[in-house]
Amino acid sequence: MQTGWNGKKRAADGPFIRYEVGQGGSGTIVDFRVEPDVPQGSWAYGEGVPHHVAFEVDNHEVQTKVKFHLEGLGFTDVSEMKDRGYFDSIYVRTPGGALFEATVSKPEGFLVDETYEALGTAMQIPPFFANRRQELLDKIEHLNY
Repeated sequence: MQTGWNGKKRAADGPFIRYEVGQGGSGTIVDFRVEPDVPQGSWAYGEGVPHHVAFEVDNHEVQTKVKFHLEGLGFTDVSEMKDRGYFDSIYVRTPGGALFEATVSKPEGFLVDETYEALGTAMQIPPFFANRRQELLDKIEHLNY
């Protein structure tokens, strides 16, 4: 965390360590539980376990520098840039299983696929899931408001 993402260690309590990135504060805190006896690559997902942590970077130039920095540290699985619709991302998984993302927001933000007036009025499905639109919508609980 310190070397790869310039995180600053802020607290430690037993097996828990807290880091902050960037200017610190809300949205910049990452807490780790250190488990040195768990073999690398043996992580598991379950309720309450986040899939990944995303950090926004200023632009694609910074994102490329992050990618090269991580590769220079020996991380061999840093992804190529992925277009995620609203943002472009690179990903890296640590040997302990944590997945980190460096993302660059697109200037249009959520206006990529709908107008300002229509924001939030319809479910937006990524193009690669378009053929499963109804199946995905059927799994979402309807909200009455």
